[in-house]
Amino acid sequence: DSGEERLIVNVLFKHIEGNIDIVVFRTTPTPFVIENNSITDNEYINCIVSPGIYYLGIKGDNNATIYNLWWNDEDPNGPTPVLEYSSHILDDDSTGLSFGDGDNTVEAGEIIELSIILENTGTGPTTGVNAVLSTSDPLITILDNSANYPDIDEHLTGQSVDNYSLFIDSSHSSGNVFFTLEINSNEGSWVDDVNININARPDLIDRGTVYSEFNPTVVMPGKTTFNVSCEISNLGGIASGSFNISYYVSLDYLITKDDHFLGNKTISSVDAHAFVEASWSGIFPDLIEGIYNIGWIIDSGDEIEEANESNNIGVKIDSQLNVVKKPELLDGGDNYSDFNNTAIIPEFEYLKIWCFINNTGILSSGPFNISFYLSIDTTFSISDYFLGKITILNIDVKDYINCTWIGNISSEIPKGYYYIIWIIDCDGDVDEHLENNNFGIKISKQLFVLNSVIPPAEEDDDSDDNKDNEKSTITGYDFYFFSLAIFGTIFINVMLFIKKRRRTRTILRI
Repeated sequence: DSGEERLIVNVLFKHIEGNIDIVVFRTTPTPFVIENNSITDNEYINCIVSPGIYYLGIKGDNNATIYNLWWNDEDPNGPTPVLEYSSHILDDDSTGLSFGDGDNTVEAGEIIELSIILENTGTGPTTGVNAVLSTSDPLITILDNSANYPDIDEHLTGQSVDNYSLFIDSSHSSGNVFFTLEINSNEGSWVDDVNININARPDLIDRGTVYSEFNPTVVMPGKTTFNVSCEISNLGGIASGSFNISYYVSLDYLITKDDHFLGNKTISSVDAHAFVEASWSGIFPDLIEGIYNIGWIIDSGDEIEEANESNNIGVKIDSQLNVVKKPELLDGGDNYSDFNNTAIIPEFEYLKIWCFINNTGILSSGPFNISFYLSIDTTFSISDYFLGKITILNIDVKDYINCTWIGNISSEIPKGYYYIIWIIDCDGDVDEHLENNNFGIKISKQLFVLNSVIPPAEEDDDSDDNKDNEKSTITGYDFYFFSLAIFGTIFINVMLFIKKRRRTRTILRI
């Protein structure tokens, strides 16, 4: 009608993100109000108004949803195209720009390609369309943020000609990530949101050489107990679950399953953004002599689907292992050693000591000496009394020998109780794996050394003319020591105690 205008208001939004209602009103000269309070996507008002000033009110349900408000003042009789996000297509395979597992799911640690589809919900076509993608998420890096689109007619869709690409950090947790899509065309500009769901994954990695160790650094194959430990971190957004760590000996720092295997350690789980200590202990296996490196493979059985499968190697780079093959001489212990007397008079009686020596190493010993001592305690010191030494020509690998020393002890050794000890390879002739275990002792028995000083006997006066009126008294002993050989092998110590008599003369006076 004459003097009237048609007013069309079209507000575009998604109801699921928060309800919006609209109202058109004026207060003068005549109050006017028309509103739309639907609970669907978008709000629309189409009404006839008379000339005047009108207000457009946009109100929500106070759901704390933030909207960017964009508007166009259009001729009611002209086209009004509107471009908005419609959907997207994911590509997470391992070709092109993407690098993933190809399961069409956005997961932590992947590089994905993203194709976005726009829809023209307005009237009239759009030309020269381009859209830029952005996000405030610090764990997402957008590698390609801009894409061109074909011309999009009203009520139709158009897919991006170029793909967006983005990298999801391996530590990202599960959940929706909001992206902003700024859409531009020759006909106008719009802003819309894009939501992408991300699934977290574990990411197991070695914490570094400063958190690992092994001991000892010198080992004998098949002999030495070897220990190795390391710490494993989970950089991912979820717990790992159970997995194995395999330990290896390698000639270089490139640890592979072709290296010499030591053993496995099972870890029940590592929580997200946490770490655990893992260790293995066992007898070092047979290996040729040389210098080696120690390393480990995390999740060696590939039980865990990780965000990054290329960081599962650990190696101890600040120390190396020396594998040697040497003799190892050890005393056989208290049950395999003894001596013949529990009491002895120095220089009058002989002492016989025997012991049992093992070679537990992996090379023959060659010749070496064993020295024997008397000690007032159970430890060796330079103040102990040296008895003598014997020479052993050789002990084969994993063989033993019975050793015997026979001799007299010095009269300068004081009276008292003593332990008998011996030092294996006392002159250091044998290069052994361990040099601090060459001590032997008869711990369950002691030797008593008697006083070696014999009181001198007084001279006898045995003349015939003094035999009358004599009284005999015992004044001392003569000691005679000798050994008798019976059947050529068994020795019997014989000591004769011969009483000496002292004769005294008594003179009778009348």
